[in-house]
Amino acid sequence: TDADAVGTVGSENCGDMLRLWIKFKDEKDGRRVIDKASFQSFGCQTAIAVASLATEMIRGKTATEALSLSSQELSAPLGALP
Repeated sequence: TDADAVGTVGSENCGDMLRLWIKFKDEKDGRRVIDKASFQSFGCQTAIAVASLATEMIRGKTATEALSLSSQELSAPLGALP
């Protein structure tokens, strides 16, 4: 309920939708980084797995750093995906 940012991606037509909530914190060095991230997914197992991994990978990053992550970077730790 107190998220600093909320994003939704996907299509109701194809059935895969994802909503992501992010909470930031200010670091001592002046950077504003992602402290917490959570998601809700309506989709396949692959979408759920990648979203779960993404919430781990973006912690400690700035919004710009998180947005620069490619789909390949986000899915690489999971191995081959369908």
